[in-house]
Amino acid sequence: METGDLTFACYCCNHIVFDRLLLGEPLDDVFRESIRRYEFARKANFDASCRIILDIQLFILALRGM
Repeated sequence: METGDLTFACYCCNHIVFDRLLLGEPLDDVFRESIRRYEFARKANFDASCRIILDIQLFILALRGM
């Protein structure tokens, strides 16, 4: 974070979560990862990534019947 591109890092957060979902990893694991990535994007004040990750979280909850 100190020397890198914060915008790129935040975009990577939502891609990591989405890619893990597409690869068929267990939903519990993907959801836990999404929480970690959401916190990173939130601390960086990057709303676009936060909204995407929240949408993925809602999709996972829907898949799990919650």
